[in-house]
Amino acid sequence: MGKRDINPANTGAGSLQYHRDILVLKFVGGFTLKEIGEILDLPFNGVKSAYFRAVQRVRLNYLMDLFDAPECDEFRSMCWLEDEIPEENNYKLWMHLCKCKNCRREYNVKKRIKRNINKYKFL
Repeated sequence: MGKRDINPANTGAGSLQYHRDILVLKFVGGFTLKEIGEILDLPFNGVKSAYFRAVQRVRLNYLMDLFDAPECDEFRSMCWLEDEIPEENNYKLWMHLCKCKNCRREYNVKKRIKRNINKYKFL
């Protein structure tokens, strides 16, 4: 990627592209924040700040995707009560997990938590 005129104070679509550029250079290109500053012709502190905001935005979008699906509420509670639900609901849960990425994520989190609890045998 070449140098461009990017204003870090932009809001909206320009800011999204700015954040995307920094994340791509960091994670795909493997550049350090200092190198990214040189590539984009920006000061180090500006790149560091924008990188932090970009990562925060990705986290926020991930969490919104994960917990912002009201049609999944029934299945979300089933994920956590899997051992206690009737067999017919178990089938519904598995069918829903096949289709819903967000519920699958939550189910995998639940499995990791359960595995860690069993591993350490908390009293």
